[in-house]
Amino acid sequence: MDARFNNPGELLEAMPHVIGYHPRDELFIVLVQDATMKVMMPCELPLNHVCEHVWERVHHLINEVDADSFFLLGYGSHEHVSAAVDAFMPRLASRLHMVAAFRVERGHYYMYGGGPGCDHDTHGVPLPVGSPAAVHTAVTDGVAFPDKEAAFAYLQPVTGTERHRSDFATLLTIMQMTADYFTDAAGAEPETDVSAAPIVDDARACLAAAVETYRDADAHLDEQRLAKVALSVLIPILQDETMALIGADAAADQRDGGSRLDAHRRLWFDAMRHAHTRIAATPAALFACAAMAGSDGARAANAVLEYAMACDPNSSLAEALAINVFNAMTSREHVTLLTSATVDEIRAAAGQPDFVWLRPLIAAITHIVAMFDPDDVLAAQRLTPSVLRLRELLP
Repeated sequence: MDARFNNPGELLEAMPHVIGYHPRDELFIVLVQDATMKVMMPCELPLNHVCEHVWERVHHLINEVDADSFFLLGYGSHEHVSAAVDAFMPRLASRLHMVAAFRVERGHYYMYGGGPGCDHDTHGVPLPVGSPAAVHTAVTDGVAFPDKEAAFAYLQPVTGTERHRSDFATLLTIMQMTADYFTDAAGAEPETDVSAAPIVDDARACLAAAVETYRDADAHLDEQRLAKVALSVLIPILQDETMALIGADAAADQRDGGSRLDAHRRLWFDAMRHAHTRIAATPAALFACAAMAGSDGARAANAVLEYAMACDPNSSLAEALAINVFNAMTSREHVTLLTSATVDEIRAAAGQPDFVWLRPLIAAITHIVAMFDPDDVLAAQRLTPSVLRLRELLP
């Protein structure tokens, strides 16, 4: 964020556009290095029992980003924000220089000072609505959602009939993928000469075709093709290749003002919302990756990645992107990182496809198949013998 602020009120009014939504009952610990905001860690209020857990993360990040100062932004009641400020301010001040601590509530802000739990002005100072700095931030970083719930509602998976169609589309796609390949390969040891090339090549072609489809601003994939996209990108090397393609299109857009990146954002947004919960984390992380490469990185940082980690707390891709967010990486820095290697260079470094590459995909498939009720008549009619045999591989 490169806007200049003339007073604390302008900074506080702009913050929701940086965060991605208007916070309620949250404290943001902001670590600063050389007057540059490097890390912004949210924690929900009241703190209750999570204080030590949050402090462990903050302590780790202080060392990671080599921060030299900090400030605190609290949104909510005096009681809850003051308790959190009292919990964190002394610990942070023992390590870093304190810039300020603020509380925002009902369109006013308050500065802490004069001892624990003490607001500087009991009446507060009105936020300067419509300040030039806030308007600049809204334009460059994206318009904020009204609250955190609205941000998550925007990202929530499809429901009702759409959910039913998408889940069966996933099952049908698994049938196709297992019929010719996985039934035999799933039981093989990685030391054997099972070739992963056919499935990797097919998945790669699926992803390339999907991006080309979304070049048309009005085009969308149906549920079954979205399911195949979500399954295909579970292959780790295809995640790397996808991010390189996102970076290449974003870099081209930066050079000539194009809109190539929109295809990636629209594709991964659709794939994320239609994906089976077991495999939604990777499409969500790739949507975040594409968003971070454009103008709405704040939304990705504070909503999409949190959603991805909720789907799969062990998602290494979401975790890696979260580190970039924690380090306040700008869109240009993010694109530079994504374009550090081309797709051809990634493929050359990886070598020939190996069966081990397919393990995340096979693990997801066996998990999804196990979730379908075998007594469900409709499901039983659609389950081919190959899927049923794959199900038997479950421990």
